[in-house]
Amino acid sequence: MLLPFVTPVTFASGESQVVASEAAKALGWSYSYDRVTELAVVGGHAVDPGLPRLWDGSYLLPLRTLVAWGARREGNSFVSGKRGFRLQLGAKRVEVRLGGQSMSAYEGRREVIRCAVSTGRPGKETPIGKFRLGLKDAKHVSSIYGTPMPWSVHVVGGIYVHGSEWFSGAPASHGCIRLDMHGGTNWAQWFYNWAELGTPIAITTK
Repeated sequence: MLLPFVTPVTFASGESQVVASEAAKALGWSYSYDRVTELAVVGGHAVDPGLPRLWDGSYLLPLRTLVAWGARREGNSFVSGKRGFRLQLGAKRVEVRLGGQSMSAYEGRREVIRCAVSTGRPGKETPIGKFRLGLKDAKHVSSIYGTPMPWSVHVVGGIYVHGSEWFSGAPASHGCIRLDMHGGTNWAQWFYNWAELGTPIAITTK
C-alpha cells in the first residue's frame, strides 16, 4: 500500500505533531472546524483547544493522540483501514525581515510560524546575515542591561530571539529580535519550543 507523505512539526522536546486536517484526510476520518467557536473535531473526537496551532490557525495533533483515537502505527506510517500516511521530516529554517518587522519559520515547505518582530532601533541595529541558532535559556537575563529576556534563543554575539514585555512590532531593541508573548499566541514560547540547536536563521533588510 503506497501511502502519501505528511511532514510533521517537530519540537525540541522530541515530540512530533501533524496538522489535524491533513491527518484526518489521509486516514479517511471526518474533520470539521467551527470558525465561530474555533473548535475542531477529528473522527468524532474534539481537538483539545489548548494544543499548539500554526500561524494560520491550523490545529496540530500529537502522533500519540492519533494512536489513542484508533490509528495503527507501523514504523514511520499511521494507518486506519486501507488509508494512512507516512511521515517525511523536513529541514528547519528561519527568516527575519527587518524591513517588514516580521519572522517566518519553516519546516520543510511548511511555514509553521509567521509573526511580527521588534528588532534593533537606530544605532543598535540587528545584524544582517546568515547564522545558526545556538543555546536556549527560558529565563535568560541580559548581562548588560539586567532586563529579563524570557524564552531566549541565541543568534550571534549578544543577539537573541526572545520574548519581551515591551513588544511594539517596530524597531525598539538593542539589537535582539523581540517576539510578542501576550497576543493570541505566545510566539516567544512557541519559537523557543520549536527551535533547535543549529537551525539556520537568515536576517535580511527586506
